[in-house]
Amino acid sequence: MLILTGQLTWDDLGPARRAVDEARVRALVADLLEGGTRLDAARRRALADQVDVALLAELGPWVAGWNWSASEPGQGGPVRPDAWCCADDSFLKGKDPIGATVDRIVEAIRDWQAFLEELDRAFAELAPEVESGSVEVGVELAARRLLPLVLDRTQAEDAWYATFVIVLTWFLESIGHEAGEVGPAIEGVVKGHFRSWSVPAPTTVEVAVEELGREVARTASTPPSAPDALARWLEHRPELPRAERQVVARRPVSRDAHRHFIRTIDAGRGEARASGLIEALAACRGAARDGARLGLEVVREWQGLVLGVGQAPIRSGPAFAKGGRERYGWDAGALARFEACLDEANDEKLDPTVRAARVYLDVCFFHPFEDGNARAARLVLDFVLSRAGLALHACEPLFVMSRSVVDGRDVFLLWLALDRLTGLAEVG
Repeated sequence: MLILTGQLTWDDLGPARRAVDEARVRALVADLLEGGTRLDAARRRALADQVDVALLAELGPWVAGWNWSASEPGQGGPVRPDAWCCADDSFLKGKDPIGATVDRIVEAIRDWQAFLEELDRAFAELAPEVESGSVEVGVELAARRLLPLVLDRTQAEDAWYATFVIVLTWFLESIGHEAGEVGPAIEGVVKGHFRSWSVPAPTTVEVAVEELGREVARTASTPPSAPDALARWLEHRPELPRAERQVVARRPVSRDAHRHFIRTIDAGRGEARASGLIEALAACRGAARDGARLGLEVVREWQGLVLGVGQAPIRSGPAFAKGGRERYGWDAGALARFEACLDEANDEKLDPTVRAARVYLDVCFFHPFEDGNARAARLVLDFVLSRAGLALHACEPLFVMSRSVVDGRDVFLLWLALDRLTGLAEVG
C-alpha cells in the first residue's frame, strides 16, 4: 500500500480518522479468507490485495499503511516484521492459517496506528521549535529528530529511507509547507546520501541534514516558475498503459465513496458546492446508465450544475493554478484536442481504469473551464467507471493530491492507485 500511503496528506491520517472496530475488522477479514487455505501463491497474493481494498473501504484511507512493512520487498516501511512481515510469509501460513492471518492483520493495523500516534507526538513537540527560526534551520532540526525515529522503526531494512522522505514531508506539510514543493527536494537529497540495508554514518547524516535544510529553504524561497502543464501532459499522456480490457476479480463496493467524499470534504467548503456536485454526479451517472458517450457538451452540462451557471463557459486564454506555479496553455487547436481526448475515453476495448485515469488527467491539464476543473475531472472519471459497472472503494488518495507532470511518475501512480481502489458497483 506504499503507493497509496505516499499519496495521502498528513491531514488524511489525522487522529479523528483512525477509529477501528476490531471485532468488525476480524469478521470482515475472516469472511474474505474463508476457503482460501488451499490456494496457490499467486491466488493468495490476489486475495491479499482484496483484503487491502476491503480494509481501506471499511476504515478509510489512513489504514493504507497497515502492511507497509520494512520486510516487504522495496518498501522499507515502519510496520514491524513481528506484526506483518510480507505477503508471502504472513498471509495464510501456519497450523491455523485463517486465524493466524486475521491476528497478524489486526496486529499490523495496531502497529501502523501506533506509528501514526508516535508521529503525532513528535510533530507536536517539533512544531514550536521549527517554526521559531528560519526554514533552513527548522528543516535541519526536524530531520535530525525524525531520522532516529524512522531508523528505529524500520531497523534500516530495505529502502528504509523512503519512510524518512514521507515522514519529513508529512511534518513540513503539517506546519504549512506544500508537499508537492518540498517532497521532491527531500527525496532528491535523501536518495543521494542514504542506502538500503545500511544505517548512515554520523558524518553522512550531517551532510544530508544540512543539504536538506538548504534545498527545502531554496525551494520555499525561490519564486515558482509556471511551466505549461498542458504541454507536459501531452508529452507524458502516451506513457499510461494502453492495456486492452482485462477480466479482473474485483470486490463489490460497500458504500458510495464519491458521494461520501462530497458530503464530508466538499461540504466543508460550503453546502452550495456540495449540492451542485451531488446534482452533477447524479446527472453523470444517469448518463452512464443510459449508455451516453462522453463528449464536450455533456461535460459542460454537468459542469454547469457544479457551478450553478447553466452551461459552463470554456476558457479562451491561458489559465493558472496552484498559486500561479502551474500554467495551462491554450491555442486555437486546444479545444479540438480536448474533444478528441474525451472521445478516446469511450473506447470500451481499453481497460476502464486506464481510460478513467487518462481522462481525469485530461480535464486536470487541459483545464478547459474557467472554474471548477478538478471537480469536472472527478465527474468524468466517475462516468467512465460507472459505464463499466465499477465504482471506487475510496476517493481520498485520488482526489486530495495535486498532480504534477514534471515527469511521468505521477501519471503512472494515479492509474495504479485508481486500479487498486476500483471495485464492482453495487451502490446507486
